[in-house]
Amino acid sequence: MTAEFVKALQGATLDDPSMGMSDKALHRLRNPPYDQSPVVVDKVTRLAIDLYLGNPSEVTYETNHRAILHFLLDVELPSGGIRV
Repeated sequence: MTAEFVKALQGATLDDPSMGMSDKALHRLRNPPYDQSPVVVDKVTRLAIDLYLGNPSEVTYETNHRAILHFLLDVELPSGGIRV
């Protein structure tokens, strides 16, 4: 069964009608957009991302989250339950 799957993958093409892809989807895959707008991230969201990536556990994230909220009272920083 594994060999059959590998063989099917090797022979797969976008032109295979059994894939069921629309002409629009095929065109999009063959012609990806190049003019995507850059993602704009505000400072608070960037801080939340940095906290999430820099904290190996939920406990350390929450500890740092509380410390920042004590220091910056007016910041709406996502809690650990609402990950970015």
